Amino acid sequence: MVSHYKPSSGRCFYDDQYESDDEEGLNNTIVFSMDNFFGRKEEIQSLKELFDQLFCHDDGSDDPPSLCPVAIIQASSGTGKSALVQRFIDNLRKEVNDYTVCYMHGRFERTCTDPFSAILEALDDFFRLLLLQGKDRESNLVRIRAAIKDSLQAEMSALTALIPSLGDVLRDDKEEKPTVLRGSTSNESVALTDNDSFACCPNSWNRIRYLFKVFFCAICTKDYPLVMFLDDCQWVDDASLGVVESLLQDPDIRYFMFIGNATQGLAEDDKTKFARVLRDIEVPSRKITRIDLMNLSIDEVGEFIADTLKLEVETTRPLTEIIYGKTRGNIFFSMQALEELHRRNILYFSVITFQWEWNLDGVEFENALSDNVSEYVSSKIESLPRKLKRALVIASYTKATFDVDTLQSLMNEDGIDINHKQLVGLLDVGVLAGLLLNTVGTGIYKFAHDRIQQASYWMVPCGKERDKLRIMVGRMLYELYFLQEGKDWMLFVAADHLNSCIGHGGKDDLSLAELNLACGKKARFLAAFVPASLYLRLAVNYLRKLSKDPWESHYELSYHIYREITDNELCVGNFESGNELARIVVNNARNLGDKLPTFLVLAEAKGRQQKHSESLLLCQEALIKVGAIPKRMHFLHMKKDVRVIKRFFKKYSDYDILLLPICQDKAKIIVMDLLSQASRRALFCGDQTEFLFCIARKLRMTFEYGFTRGSAHAFASYGQFLQTSDSDVEGALRMGRLARQILDKTDPISRPMKSQTLYVVAYFIEAWGFPREHVMESLREAHTSGMAKGNIEVGFQCIVLCNIFAQNTGYPLVYVEKAGAELMQQLHLFKVDSVLAQLNASRLSLLCLTGKKKIDWKELEPSDVSSGESNADVYRYVFGYLSRLELGVYFGNFEFAVRISGLLQPYIETDGSYICVSREHFYSGIAYVGLTRETGVQKYHNKSIEYVKKLRHLCRTRGLNVHHKCLLLEAEVLSLECKDVQKIAAAYDEAIISAVKMGYNHDAAFGSELAGASMLLLSEDSGSMQYLNQACDLWREHGAHEKVRHISAKRSIMDGDTDSDISISFEHNIISSVDLSDSRASLDLDLLVGITMQTAIQIGLSGAESKELSDDDGLYGTSDGKLVTTKSAKEITTTVENTDTSGT
Repeated sequence: MVSHYKPSSGRCFYDDQYESDDEEGLNNTIVFSMDNFFGRKEEIQSLKELFDQLFCHDDGSDDPPSLCPVAIIQASSGTGKSALVQRFIDNLRKEVNDYTVCYMHGRFERTCTDPFSAILEALDDFFRLLLLQGKDRESNLVRIRAAIKDSLQAEMSALTALIPSLGDVLRDDKEEKPTVLRGSTSNESVALTDNDSFACCPNSWNRIRYLFKVFFCAICTKDYPLVMFLDDCQWVDDASLGVVESLLQDPDIRYFMFIGNATQGLAEDDKTKFARVLRDIEVPSRKITRIDLMNLSIDEVGEFIADTLKLEVETTRPLTEIIYGKTRGNIFFSMQALEELHRRNILYFSVITFQWEWNLDGVEFENALSDNVSEYVSSKIESLPRKLKRALVIASYTKATFDVDTLQSLMNEDGIDINHKQLVGLLDVGVLAGLLLNTVGTGIYKFAHDRIQQASYWMVPCGKERDKLRIMVGRMLYELYFLQEGKDWMLFVAADHLNSCIGHGGKDDLSLAELNLACGKKARFLAAFVPASLYLRLAVNYLRKLSKDPWESHYELSYHIYREITDNELCVGNFESGNELARIVVNNARNLGDKLPTFLVLAEAKGRQQKHSESLLLCQEALIKVGAIPKRMHFLHMKKDVRVIKRFFKKYSDYDILLLPICQDKAKIIVMDLLSQASRRALFCGDQTEFLFCIARKLRMTFEYGFTRGSAHAFASYGQFLQTSDSDVEGALRMGRLARQILDKTDPISRPMKSQTLYVVAYFIEAWGFPREHVMESLREAHTSGMAKGNIEVGFQCIVLCNIFAQNTGYPLVYVEKAGAELMQQLHLFKVDSVLAQLNASRLSLLCLTGKKKIDWKELEPSDVSSGESNADVYRYVFGYLSRLELGVYFGNFEFAVRISGLLQPYIETDGSYICVSREHFYSGIAYVGLTRETGVQKYHNKSIEYVKKLRHLCRTRGLNVHHKCLLLEAEVLSLECKDVQKIAAAYDEAIISAVKMGYNHDAAFGSELAGASMLLLSEDSGSMQYLNQACDLWREHGAHEKVRHISAKRSIMDGDTDSDISISFEHNIISSVDLSDSRASLDLDLLVGITMQTAIQIGLSGAESKELSDDDGLYGTSDGKLVTTKSAKEITTTVENTDTSGT
């Protein structure tokens, strides 16, 4: 007869190797039941209540979504933390719900130094289970594949490089397999691959954080909520802690619950990094649930023992008291104590009574259990077969989780002849004994408890014997790492073993220098800069032991070690030591090609310190050394280069230009990167000549050597120059078009510069004449690209400009305000203070218009800008002044507005963007008209006429998106000179119609208000009331409630809660307020969804809010809270083309 045995966790298999003639062998084995759970009811209920918070905002409430719930379990080792969480998950899955709970579990190890170890372990287990065939898993697998592909698109290769196991999940996709970076010391190619930019980018930490954010946003949904449990967080590494903190503070990540565990006391000790992070993430909107998991009571231990031995509680009471006295209710040690008694035959299964019995001979029984409960585990391991015992010992010197193939290689190297099948059989015995865990269908095993791994580790006595084993494990893992199936953790574990055993013949200094260099490079690739610094400093120490002058004897190795440590020090902000190391590289490098990358890194570091002038000088020094630029007279050379460029573009068509090859010359690629860096720093320094000179040189090098990653940006920047300096609209649009085509042609090498390129094309060139939806889609694409590449500041700059663009092109302010509030949270999270200052400056007028901030003119008075301020703050001042200028004009403080206009002039002359220039010209002109009315001074009148001319010039040379502003200012100036009511009304009507058809309903509202004021001055009370009523309707619809109150108070008209049905004749058109609302909806529909729906999904637009959007807005609420549009972008475009666009 074959007996079936099911271990507590892991494989289910036939136990015929332990079968006895009668079933005594099976009955005489202690089996701990997994079906029953003792105590912990309150703790499980606390976790369940916390989990239910994930869905508390799905009831249609107006409250914003809260941050993800967090639970911290504080307990000592062996109290059953993992079992508690697993039982909680099992209970969730047993419930009948509309969702499927996803679960990830990882554990940090004290001796494990590889970054993200526990997070990657959790993801590996999660993906491994997904790949196992099953109907319930297949749909989730398909969903995750689709979500990752839709969310990350071109960044999937970068994500699979970060999370290698994800490649198996996406294996059905026709994607190239990502190249795994190895720690080779050979001269790496400077070819611009995606992973190279990932590894070498100083913002790689930001990029990794963004990739994790997007990944978790993609897989955590209402139907598939995710619970992540990370064990032993007191050993968390800095990189993992940073990722956990960013995930927990990100409001975009919904349906995600985090459970962490730390040793009791450490989670509240401010000396630990984990405790400090917990303190930072605990805010009023989210209280951390702390669960102090104590040992079981004596009654609960008694229930456990009685259940295990299948006896009554009272029967086992004497045994319970003895075990509880030794273990104090620690469940893990209680289990080990039972097994220890069984091994000593004190606890045995009676073949006579067919039940468990024990020998109660008093003193002997007392002494059978040691006061040191850890000895129970050691005793259990000692009782195992020799090969299994050695397998556990060797495995304990790797990781808590290990695979069969790696362990087999190590055991063979250790002199044990064992094949794969035999080893699996041995490890399965370990599973039966409760020492290991294994997932069905995989070759992955893990220690069932950290105490088991510790006991196995200490089986080898300290000294030469242990060092010998560590050297063997380290050497073998180092060799296995470079094989195709090598894993990252092998490299770090090998380095830790060999570095510790250098005095016992671990490896020679040369090999150790190469090993630590490989570890440092891999750690830098994972943005783990602190461990990278430690490994690289060890590499320097071993290098110095090789010879007195390692640069002479081992040049290649010396160069790569010092290059890596220089880059690492500068990346983490250790600028002083980084500069010293950089000087060593520059002084010892044998050729200019080896020196240029260090110049580039130094220049980037100076820029991060806001030392833009020094950065520019460094770039120029390097470029002069290679002969890329002359030493002086850059203005004359710039003029010559521009003439050459113009002739080139006149001679060759776009098709010819796009036939240029991709540059393969490494030296030229570095030179182009230096020119890109120089142009950026010149822009920050306000040196327009140097900026244009660098752009021109980049273009000429592109014509001669082919495209590099900075070529598309050079074309876009040259287009910006043509538009602002030469008023060459067609040339500027051509450059923008070519820049986009070059991005596509040179993908993926151009991805690091894609965000900056799209930003220039959309914001400076296309915004003047292209539809708003096109401009904003480009800015959002630039944001996504920048974030994915680690260019966090540029990425956020683009999405903030998208928000400002929406605010100033007719979007309802309520949605712009919500999107801006969510952006502020993200900017705080990523600590991008410079861009946050810009957003705050632009939101000043929005908050005042919506009534969320009271207008205080004294408070709005700007302070003088110090001459010492960084040029990087230009946008903050521009947006701050524009907000004040707008408020001054809107609320009739024209003297204040004119003063602000004067402060804006130095910035506007060099800006050239549609949003800034058009608003400044328009509001300044209106302000001067207002002052003319108040004072009658002719010079103010003349200034208003100058601004009319400026706006007309912009219409001719930039684009027609400013045309309605020009018409409105012309109407205002006309009202100063003409008393013909019909003529003035016709001028205002044309401007208002133009604004409506453009979708700029806030400008239509302002135009109606200005028309009403002019009619009032002409004693046309009836017409004035009609215009002002219409202005109130439009301002209310726009969300500017403070403007409605302002008009009502100043003109003494009814505020009104219902729409006015008064119609005004616009030549041959009769447009009521409802008609104007329909016009706004039809024109703004796709843009409204483009900005507010993406934001609404992110910030959790509630069902109640969705109902506020009427059918007239073109949006309809669905049963699941999502919003759909009634018109597509194509239909909207057709509507615009078919309408009467007179004047536009």
